[in-house]
Amino acid sequence: MFLSKYFVFFILLYFLISTVLSNNINEVNVDKIVNRFNQRIFNPLNNQQFSKKYLDTAHTFDKKHIINIWVFFKDKPITDIKDLKSLSKEALDRRSKRGFNNNNSVENGKDLTDFPVHSKYVDQILKLRSKEVIKIRKYSKWLNAASVKICLNSKKNGDMDVTYELRKILADIINLSCVDRIDEVNKFKPPHEVDKQLVSSKLVNEDSNSGKGSSSEPTDSIYGEIDYGRSYDQLNMIGVLEAQSKGFMGENVSILLIDSGFLKTHEAFNNTKIIDEKDFIDNDSETQSSMGNAQNYHGTSTLSCLASWVPGRIIGAAPHSSYLLAKTEIVDEELEIEEDYLIAAIEWGESKGVSIISVSLGYPLFYKYWEIDGSSPVSTAIDIASTKGVVVVVSNGNNGNTGVYPPADSKMAISVGAIDSYGEIASFSAIGPTPDGRIKPEVCARGVFNYVASADSNRDYGFLSGTSFSAPLVAGAVALVLQAHPNWSPKIVKEALIYSTGNDDPDNYKGFGTINAMLAIEYNPSNNTCAQDCGENGYCVQGKCQCSHNINSSCTAKVLCGFICKSNGGQCSNKDCFKCLDSQAKNSGKKESCGDIGVEAQYPNDLSKLIPGNSIVLGIIGSIVSIVLGFLYLN
Repeated sequence: MFLSKYFVFFILLYFLISTVLSNNINEVNVDKIVNRFNQRIFNPLNNQQFSKKYLDTAHTFDKKHIINIWVFFKDKPITDIKDLKSLSKEALDRRSKRGFNNNNSVENGKDLTDFPVHSKYVDQILKLRSKEVIKIRKYSKWLNAASVKICLNSKKNGDMDVTYELRKILADIINLSCVDRIDEVNKFKPPHEVDKQLVSSKLVNEDSNSGKGSSSEPTDSIYGEIDYGRSYDQLNMIGVLEAQSKGFMGENVSILLIDSGFLKTHEAFNNTKIIDEKDFIDNDSETQSSMGNAQNYHGTSTLSCLASWVPGRIIGAAPHSSYLLAKTEIVDEELEIEEDYLIAAIEWGESKGVSIISVSLGYPLFYKYWEIDGSSPVSTAIDIASTKGVVVVVSNGNNGNTGVYPPADSKMAISVGAIDSYGEIASFSAIGPTPDGRIKPEVCARGVFNYVASADSNRDYGFLSGTSFSAPLVAGAVALVLQAHPNWSPKIVKEALIYSTGNDDPDNYKGFGTINAMLAIEYNPSNNTCAQDCGENGYCVQGKCQCSHNINSSCTAKVLCGFICKSNGGQCSNKDCFKCLDSQAKNSGKKESCGDIGVEAQYPNDLSKLIPGNSIVLGIIGSIVSIVLGFLYLN
């Protein structure tokens, strides 16, 4: 009886503190969502994150204000194993060979993340308001969440009451017993707009019958028996030519490319094996728009880095692979891409059995540098895909010294920077580290004046720059590696790529450096035994820890907080030498010495860091009340 009383006491204490923490986090998220909504409505001219033209349209179009949020659920009730949606044979085979999360399997390689979001939970949200006010956009099985569109009409009472109504709706959603938390659906700038800014000239349009222009004709274009045309240099820099000459062309490997849309009728893709496609914007199975439509441009160029086969003109890095195409990006300079489409595409591709996912987008509008720690919904989805055996390759971004943005901050993805024809880092290529001290990018490939197919016509080509085009080159190299080693997990593939760079002294500009596909194929993981634990920030390659900083004895060290944090308006933590904080955050305590960066300092959990603002007081009060009630109960 005595022990049972103490048990009840501690349960009560835990419950009250957890309730305070959970409610506070949701309160913070409500404030964040509402404040940004208000910025769009009341302060458009001073907020560069939103287009004035878009705002004007929002005000004149029936005075409707729309905001999209994530609703995350506490659990996922499973009433019947039949709720488990079928996965392709290819997906199950890949999971069994390369996945490393099979301990949670519930049936033949399937796990809890494969069950759908509980429909009754969704119904509770929809019942809160009319169908004109609350609508479901997308579901995420992996995140156990739904993205919800809230449509507010200000014709009745004006903008102030719209804000009040939004806060009321969010409160009603949070108060549902099934809801864990809410957050905003993050937005992205269209990558084609960023990439266009990197090249002052237009695409160099060429008719296939016109021959090579002498002004930019490569010195060499033939390797073995293949004439690579102007794509020779970008492939040669990463060892693809040698690998292809030995028969590695990407056979029996499937790649999902997520982008804006694709001109599939371009001659570069006449021999491309496209096995499936899906438009997540219009919910149909067609990813090509009409000729001349801007939706085709970016995706056509990224796909050409991978899949082209026009000898004498352009060859892709993996021309014999199979391709799935996903259209997730709305190409309109006045609109932003939203991450729920991207997450839906990742889950779709994994269920179809893809081996590789290539993503050439990023640039969220809402993140501050100190928030980019790999915990965003899209970065989390990429990490889940990796646990299921998918190698995810992501462009590191074109933000230069501003640093990386999701999803390049993913812990398990291969983030790719851009180098020029001389092997030097491109000035626009985003540099690391992440605000929690992880090096980014991991590797590099050419991303300056890459030769690509253009969607201007079925026979046009040209040159573009951006990490959008270095990432698919690395994804193609990965396809050659998986052709040679179909059982290699994403972790081994990443270690093979790092090994291929020949570098054990990485930096935050190039990461470990330029990959070599042939050397990655020749990598021998059987030698991959390290005497010490390399930790989450290191990789064991050929018996040696390759660290995310230039420390050879141990890989527990991260990259020290410094210039990137401060230049982005943050402050380095006094308690963690590697952590970047909000400049407005409380940063108490004596500054720790960061002299020994070979070992990451360990600190006790500080609950106050989890409780912003005056909620610290609430946490203390909750604890005191719990203790008093507990002792009264015991006595």
